[in-house]
Amino acid sequence: MPKSFSNVIRFLVVLYFYCGMASISYGQIGGRNAFGFTSMAFEPHVSSLGGMVLGQTTTSMSGMDFPSVLQNGQKEVNIGYTSLYGSSSAFAVQYIMPHKRLGVLQVGTRYLTHGLLDRRDALNTYQGKFSANEVDLYAGTAFTWENYRFGVNVHGLIGQLEAQNSLGLAVDFTAFWEDSSGLTTMGFALRNLGGEIIPYAGKRRATPTDLQFGFSRKLKYLPLRIHCTLHDLYRWNLRFEDSLTSNSSNLFGLPEDQSIGGFGKFTDNFFRHVNFGLDINMFQDKFWFALGYNHQRRMEMAIPNRNGFAGFSLGFGMELNLWAFGYSYAKHHLASGFHGIRTTLRFHKKAKNSVEN
Repeated sequence: MPKSFSNVIRFLVVLYFYCGMASISYGQIGGRNAFGFTSMAFEPHVSSLGGMVLGQTTTSMSGMDFPSVLQNGQKEVNIGYTSLYGSSSAFAVQYIMPHKRLGVLQVGTRYLTHGLLDRRDALNTYQGKFSANEVDLYAGTAFTWENYRFGVNVHGLIGQLEAQNSLGLAVDFTAFWEDSSGLTTMGFALRNLGGEIIPYAGKRRATPTDLQFGFSRKLKYLPLRIHCTLHDLYRWNLRFEDSLTSNSSNLFGLPEDQSIGGFGKFTDNFFRHVNFGLDINMFQDKFWFALGYNHQRRMEMAIPNRNGFAGFSLGFGMELNLWAFGYSYAKHHLASGFHGIRTTLRFHKKAKNSVEN
């Protein structure tokens, strides 16, 4: 464990500059990393809140992406499935168990498959089928220090694309804080710090590293919790100028070319870093309903003047003592969205998460 909070801050500052230097040479947003599926939200509750949550205390979030919420004595099995575009789909299996030395330990796997694809040559001649799959084998734990809950995940990554294979390694560092009333929470995450050990071909590529900060506030007299998560904090420009979509609408619903000078681009770029979520918990937290908005997703998947509900997401779930279920629908594009489900079987009595556990 860290000896002092100053040591933790110093360590995080070094990681921050490492992330910034690793990305400074890139001008585009996507398509440059290996194992991009590791940035997906595999948990329905997280997906329904826009895909990123760092300040949530509910047990419907298992710690797959944010291990700081793991609790000592926790013992459960989580199984999830996400339907993606076309024949692509994702599966997740997670086991959380008590550990004598660590307090709590999670192990699991996340599997992405694109099914069977057509193999064709330069003349578009059909040459049979091939498969494309990626696997994440991970383990993680969490510990409490003063009023903070720290977590770490280690990922072993395997990729297979036709006859090409890749191996990678990545790590997550997270921190969580909750005030004494439980109304306000804050979280920090450095996700997917790593890269390929054995590349598919050519030079090694980094995993999609992301530096995130999030907070939430629960209303005192209403069953509502508001979430706000900031992501990609080590780089400012998340815009990608594309002449084919130059007429798409900005945050205010105006065509991009009618924005007020540089102010329109500034606000658009700023809100691409922000993820919003609204959580409704009812019947003593036994039922939840969530809404989310991801502005970056909306703008990157935009069709000129026809965005529809791209970037919005919703979900619901039940939380019982020994069993839980969640469903989410995230609209990624005008044409389609992602459906996600998860079921949980607990071997411990459900309890409210706290950094003091």
